Amino acid sequence: MYEPDNGARLLKDTPRLGDALNDLRSAEAPRLSLDRVVEVARRQLPLDVVYVAEFRDGRQVYRAVAGDAASFNIVLGQGPALEDTYCQRLLAGEIPCVIPDATADERVARLAITRESNIGAYAGVPLRVPDGTLYGTICCVGHSPEPTLDESAVQLLTTVGELIVEDLDGPRRRESLRQELSKLIEAESLDVAYQPIVDLRTDQFLGIEALARFP
Repeated sequence: MYEPDNGARLLKDTPRLGDALNDLRSAEAPRLSLDRVVEVARRQLPLDVVYVAEFRDGRQVYRAVAGDAASFNIVLGQGPALEDTYCQRLLAGEIPCVIPDATADERVARLAITRESNIGAYAGVPLRVPDGTLYGTICCVGHSPEPTLDESAVQLLTTVGELIVEDLDGPRRRESLRQELSKLIEAESLDVAYQPIVDLRTDQFLGIEALARFP
């Protein structure tokens, strides 16, 4: 388990963390759900909540969460406008990956989300799917400042992120394809190609196959 006075050695000196990550990586182990992976991460970090968020349509949409989500106003399938979030500022290079004391950091202390969600500490890293496309972030937050929070939390979040991006990519790609197809259908951007069906033994015309083709 994480020990507050040994935060800097979170990864190196925590056998249970190593065992947990080895279990998650094992090719022979049953595939664990996203929620289970996020819960493993939460148990090894000194903060209250770990969450995975997707960036979609200008919002940070929560896809998985472990911990006391309600106290941070986190609701699965919902989320705030990106412009109001720590994660957007992280990706823009405006804040670091680790903020041990959000109440004393002038870059975030006065943000509405810091006050409304009572954020005292934060760590996060970007999530990119295998083709390099940005999916969102995996982050952890706490209500109280956490002076031991350091780069070891970033290492853990990065490792966990690498384990889940492939599972995240499938639904993202299917949803993207569904949206593109819906747009084409609504705009009637379809061509119809007609192909005769002929009996090659008799040269008899049997019918027509109509094929709907996208541009």
